[in-house]
Amino acid sequence: IDLYTQLGDVGHVATALVPLGVIRAVWDPNGGEDLLAQAADMFRELDDQWGLAFASLNLGGSLLLHHRYADAIPHLEECIPLARAVKAEVFLSNALINLGWVHHWLGNVEAARARLREAVKHAAVPDNRESLGRALEALAAVAIRMPPKPHAIEQRAPPTKETAVFQPRPAMLDDERPTVRSAATT
Repeated sequence: IDLYTQLGDVGHVATALVPLGVIRAVWDPNGGEDLLAQAADMFRELDDQWGLAFASLNLGGSLLLHHRYADAIPHLEECIPLARAVKAEVFLSNALINLGWVHHWLGNVEAARARLREAVKHAAVPDNRESLGRALEALAAVAIRMPPKPHAIEQRAPPTKETAVFQPRPAMLDDERPTVRSAATT
Protein backbone atom coordinates (compact mmCIF):
# COMPACT_ATOMS: atom_id res chain seq x y z
CA ILE A 1 0.00 0.00 0.00
CA ASP A 2 1.35 3.38 -0.96
CA LEU A 3 2.11 5.60 2.05
CA TYR A 4 1.30 8.83 0.21
CA THR A 5 -2.10 7.55 -0.86
CA GLN A 6 -2.81 6.55 2.75
CA LEU A 7 -1.76 9.98 4.00
CA GLY A 8 -3.70 11.89 1.38
CA ASP A 9 -0.88 12.85 -0.99
CA VAL A 10 -2.43 10.87 -3.82
CA GLY A 11 -0.62 12.82 -6.54
CA HIS A 12 2.79 12.51 -4.86
CA VAL A 13 3.01 16.27 -5.08
CA ALA A 14 5.36 16.70 -2.13
CA THR A 15 7.84 14.23 -3.56
CA ALA A 16 7.69 15.76 -7.04
CA LEU A 17 8.21 19.31 -5.76
CA VAL A 18 11.71 18.55 -4.45
CA PRO A 19 13.44 17.76 -7.77
CA LEU A 20 11.41 20.47 -9.51
CA GLY A 21 12.57 22.98 -6.89
CA VAL A 22 16.19 21.86 -7.28
CA ILE A 23 16.06 22.16 -11.07
CA ARG A 24 14.56 25.62 -10.81
CA ALA A 25 17.13 26.68 -8.19
CA VAL A 26 20.03 25.56 -10.37
CA TRP A 27 18.77 27.39 -13.46
CA ASP A 28 17.22 30.47 -11.87
CA PRO A 29 19.30 32.48 -9.39
CA ASN A 30 16.09 33.65 -7.73
CA GLY A 31 14.02 30.50 -7.91
CA GLY A 32 13.27 27.09 -6.52
CA GLU A 33 13.02 27.94 -2.85
CA ASP A 34 9.25 28.41 -3.08
CA LEU A 35 8.73 24.88 -4.41
CA LEU A 36 11.12 23.40 -1.87
CA ALA A 37 9.43 25.26 1.00
CA GLN A 38 6.06 24.02 -0.23
CA ALA A 39 7.39 20.45 -0.31
CA ALA A 40 8.75 20.82 3.24
CA ASP A 41 5.37 22.08 4.45
CA MET A 42 3.59 19.16 2.80
CA PHE A 43 6.00 16.65 4.32
CA ARG A 44 5.38 18.26 7.73
CA GLU A 45 1.63 17.82 7.26
CA LEU A 46 2.19 14.19 6.23
CA ASP A 47 4.46 13.69 9.26
CA ASP A 48 7.07 12.24 6.88
CA GLN A 49 10.47 12.70 8.51
CA TRP A 50 12.42 11.25 5.57
CA GLY A 51 10.67 13.52 3.10
CA LEU A 52 11.10 16.55 5.35
CA ALA A 53 14.81 15.80 5.75
CA PHE A 54 15.09 15.51 1.96
CA ALA A 55 13.22 18.78 1.34
CA SER A 56 15.09 20.66 4.11
CA LEU A 57 18.48 19.54 2.80
CA ASN A 58 17.60 20.73 -0.69
CA LEU A 59 16.02 23.99 0.49
CA GLY A 60 19.13 24.79 2.52
CA GLY A 61 21.33 23.80 -0.42
CA SER A 62 19.34 26.06 -2.74
CA LEU A 63 19.71 29.01 -0.39
CA LEU A 64 23.46 28.31 -0.12
CA LEU A 65 23.68 28.17 -3.90
CA HIS A 66 22.00 31.59 -4.07
CA HIS A 67 24.37 33.07 -1.44
CA ARG A 68 21.60 33.40 1.15
CA TYR A 69 23.78 31.90 3.83
CA ALA A 70 21.94 32.98 6.99
CA ASP A 71 18.62 31.88 5.46
CA ALA A 72 20.05 28.41 4.75
CA ILE A 73 21.00 27.69 8.37
CA PRO A 74 17.57 26.85 9.86
CA HIS A 75 16.70 24.48 7.02
CA LEU A 76 20.01 22.65 7.19
CA GLU A 77 19.78 22.50 10.99
CA GLU A 78 16.24 21.10 10.66
CA CYS A 79 17.55 18.32 8.42
CA ILE A 80 20.10 17.05 10.95
CA PRO A 81 17.83 15.51 13.63
CA LEU A 82 15.42 14.26 10.97
CA ALA A 83 18.21 12.54 9.04
CA ARG A 84 19.46 10.98 12.28
CA ALA A 85 15.96 9.76 13.14
CA VAL A 86 15.46 8.02 9.79
CA LYS A 87 19.11 6.91 9.57
CA ALA A 88 19.71 8.79 6.32
CA GLU A 89 23.51 9.16 6.61
CA VAL A 90 23.85 10.74 3.15
CA PHE A 91 21.35 13.47 4.06
CA LEU A 92 23.05 13.96 7.42
CA SER A 93 26.57 14.23 6.06
CA ASN A 94 25.51 16.55 3.23
CA ALA A 95 23.53 18.82 5.56
CA LEU A 96 26.63 19.07 7.76
CA ILE A 97 28.84 19.78 4.73
CA ASN A 98 26.50 22.52 3.54
CA LEU A 99 26.40 24.00 7.06
CA GLY A 100 30.18 23.94 7.10
CA TRP A 101 30.28 25.92 3.86
CA VAL A 102 27.61 28.35 5.13
CA HIS A 103 29.62 29.05 8.28
CA HIS A 104 32.78 29.37 6.19
CA TRP A 105 31.18 31.97 3.89
CA LEU A 106 29.86 33.83 6.95
CA GLY A 107 33.37 33.91 8.44
CA ASN A 108 32.58 31.53 11.33
CA VAL A 109 35.69 29.37 10.92
CA GLU A 110 35.34 27.37 14.13
CA ALA A 111 31.67 26.57 13.47
CA ALA A 112 32.61 25.54 9.92
CA ARG A 113 35.35 23.24 11.16
CA ALA A 114 33.09 21.64 13.77
CA ARG A 115 30.34 20.88 11.26
CA LEU A 116 32.79 19.58 8.66
CA ARG A 117 34.57 17.31 11.17
CA GLU A 118 31.19 15.89 12.12
CA ALA A 119 30.37 15.45 8.41
CA VAL A 120 33.58 13.46 7.88
CA LYS A 121 32.58 11.09 10.70
CA HIS A 122 29.16 10.45 9.18
CA ALA A 123 30.43 10.24 5.62
CA ALA A 124 33.17 7.74 6.49
CA VAL A 125 30.85 4.77 5.98
CA PRO A 126 30.67 2.37 3.05
CA ASP A 127 28.73 3.66 0.05
CA ASN A 128 29.12 7.31 1.06
CA ARG A 129 32.49 8.03 -0.57
CA GLU A 130 31.23 11.02 -2.56
CA SER A 131 30.07 12.73 0.61
CA LEU A 132 33.36 11.87 2.30
CA GLY A 133 35.26 13.49 -0.58
CA ARG A 134 33.10 16.62 -0.38
CA ALA A 135 33.54 16.79 3.40
CA LEU A 136 37.31 16.43 3.19
CA GLU A 137 37.53 18.99 0.38
CA ALA A 138 35.52 21.49 2.43
CA LEU A 139 37.51 20.79 5.59
CA ALA A 140 40.76 21.33 3.68
CA ALA A 141 39.48 24.64 2.30
CA VAL A 142 38.54 25.82 5.78
CA ALA A 143 41.80 24.50 7.26
CA ILE A 144 43.89 26.60 4.90
CA ARG A 145 41.49 29.48 5.51
CA MET A 146 40.69 29.91 1.86
CA PRO A 147 39.26 33.43 1.78
CA PRO A 148 35.55 33.43 0.99
CA LYS A 149 34.64 34.73 -2.45
CA PRO A 150 30.85 35.19 -2.38
CA HIS A 151 30.30 35.18 -6.13
CA ALA A 152 33.16 32.93 -7.25
CA ILE A 153 30.85 30.34 -8.82
CA GLU A 154 30.79 32.28 -12.07
CA GLN A 155 33.67 31.41 -14.36
CA ARG A 156 35.02 34.33 -16.36
CA ALA A 157 38.18 32.81 -17.80
CA PRO A 158 39.04 29.19 -18.52
CA PRO A 159 41.15 27.76 -15.72
CA THR A 160 44.67 26.67 -16.42
CA LYS A 161 46.66 24.02 -14.60
CA GLU A 162 48.16 26.74 -12.40
CA THR A 163 44.93 28.64 -11.66
CA ALA A 164 42.33 25.88 -11.27
CA VAL A 165 40.84 25.52 -7.82
CA PHE A 166 37.69 23.77 -6.73
CA GLN A 167 34.53 25.72 -6.08
CA PRO A 168 32.08 23.84 -3.87
CA ARG A 169 28.52 23.28 -4.89
CA PRO A 170 25.79 22.69 -2.35
CA ALA A 171 24.72 19.08 -1.94
CA MET A 172 21.35 18.72 -3.53
CA LEU A 173 19.91 15.40 -4.66
CA ASP A 174 22.85 13.26 -5.76
CA ASP A 175 24.86 15.88 -7.63
CA GLU A 176 28.00 16.16 -5.54
CA ARG A 177 30.63 17.05 -8.12
CA PRO A 178 32.71 20.19 -7.52
CA THR A 179 32.94 22.71 -10.30
CA VAL A 180 36.18 24.25 -11.42
CA ARG A 181 36.59 27.99 -11.36
CA SER A 182 39.45 30.15 -12.42
CA ALA A 183 41.60 31.94 -9.86
CA ALA A 184 41.45 34.85 -12.31
CA THR A 185 37.86 35.45 -11.14
CA THR A 186 38.94 36.09 -7.58
